[in-house]
Amino acid sequence: MALKVNQRLYLSMRVPENNVKVYPTGFWVNPKFPFLGCSQDGLVASDTVIGIKSIKILKQYSIEAVTSPTFPVAKSVLSRQCFQVEDGKCILKHSHAYNYYQCHHILLVTDRKFCDFILHAANGPDSVERIPRDEPLIVEILAYLWAFWTRVIAQRSLKCVSSGISYHLF
Repeated sequence: MALKVNQRLYLSMRVPENNVKVYPTGFWVNPKFPFLGCSQDGLVASDTVIGIKSIKILKQYSIEAVTSPTFPVAKSVLSRQCFQVEDGKCILKHSHAYNYYQCHHILLVTDRKFCDFILHAANGPDSVERIPRDEPLIVEILAYLWAFWTRVIAQRSLKCVSSGISYHLF
């Protein structure tokens, strides 16, 4: 989504006052952990990032249809989604490894305190949830990423360099 859409969506959902600005941003690399990078959908003030997830299933179906007992999509498909419906509104599942952990990865890389995570539903109300920084979870994520970097990426890079093979991560 373009920044104008992000800013309009964010401001219409989150902020009652008009003096909040959403800033564009690009790819970030953490200076303490230069093997970690991320890009987010926007920055607000000095402590908040914005993450926006457009929910694919809600492009085709409404929230009412998705929660209906006669919904044609298997319940197992719905259970794998990053959201659950509460009071007619989409809420991010904190047990969902991809999106919830992604928010904390972004907070780790940017060293911010909050991720305002927007679930965008084309056929229903959007929702925003302020996810505060969870240090124990960030420490756990960093441990896994450090292990992956040292045991897989760095090993592969060193092997290629020592044998004279050109190595590219991407």
